[in-house]
Amino acid sequence: MLLTTMVNAQNEVNITGKILGIDTDKAVLLHFGNAISDTVPVVGGNYSLSAKDIVVDSYVVEFIETGIYLPLVLEPCNMEVIASKYQIDGNYINKSIITGSKLHDVLAELRFVYRKGFEKIPDDEIEHYHKMMAIQAKRGLTDEEKDFYEPWREKYIPILLEEYAKSAFALMKKHADEPVIMLLLNEVAGYLSPAQLKEVVNLIPDEIMADRHMVDYRHMKSDNGDKNANAYDFTLEDLNGNMHSLSDFKGKYVLLDFWASWCGPCKEAMPHTAHLHEKYKDKGLQVININLDVSEENWRDDSKDLKITWLNLHARKDKDGSNKVANRYLITALPTVVFIDPEGNIIFQGAGVEGEDLNKLLKEHLGE
Repeated sequence: MLLTTMVNAQNEVNITGKILGIDTDKAVLLHFGNAISDTVPVVGGNYSLSAKDIVVDSYVVEFIETGIYLPLVLEPCNMEVIASKYQIDGNYINKSIITGSKLHDVLAELRFVYRKGFEKIPDDEIEHYHKMMAIQAKRGLTDEEKDFYEPWREKYIPILLEEYAKSAFALMKKHADEPVIMLLLNEVAGYLSPAQLKEVVNLIPDEIMADRHMVDYRHMKSDNGDKNANAYDFTLEDLNGNMHSLSDFKGKYVLLDFWASWCGPCKEAMPHTAHLHEKYKDKGLQVININLDVSEENWRDDSKDLKITWLNLHARKDKDGSNKVANRYLITALPTVVFIDPEGNIIFQGAGVEGEDLNKLLKEHLGE
């Protein structure tokens, strides 16, 4: 998770913790695997941890003898954390109650934003969704279950994505003048349109924009002009070793579909990408899939399995471990699509090829 280096006057975090289901143990606070606090006893499930020189970032409380971990995003503050040994994902605790941290208050707002879209879906349909998600997580869906679930996806996923983008945009504007905006950008920027993202960035104070983690957003900080952002011109390799640049397709509409082999929704939506390719390839649209896998082998194997016959490129990581293409397009979630006009301006950026807004724009610019 990309976060910020913001600090307060004392740069210290004090955690008063309660871990349900563990009576005695030892706990220590880790940052990138390194201990940054003293190892303290856990007695009756209670423990206290302190660390100095804290920057806002991802940390882990390790319960040494039990062998489980509690992931936290920390800021300099005094906070209380209640978690349960039994609420774990693998060996990571995935639920906790946190008070005393404004950062986690904002994260709670973000979780509420995610849930808000379900208010527009009937209760029985929500129950159906959760059942399908539970089955998929446990063993994957059979072909028959996929056929049963697909109409649900087509009907309700666009509603969820639209509501999430609208609510996330309002939340980001609300916190645009606070350092926590950097966390929000990292979490949800990929769901906003270029115009919305530009509006948010132009509300961010210069002292926050100066943070090293904001470098990929600085080109959007301008005089609030009405033009959409120019698309970043990349050069990437296809499955046959040929190099392609975005600028090769100037004069055509371009749809970038960012995906990865580990992204289930990306692969589930690939038939719709194929449909858009066939529907608009003779009407001036170039569809380009951009894979973000670290492993070239995974990219090649999944491309074959998914029968991707249109232009399919691999965005490798740079020498410093970053991915310049993903960073310049502000990819924070997958799947993400970017619709670009013939002049190279971004018309739309959002979550996946199945969204209603994207498909309306395709019809508007390219016809039925």
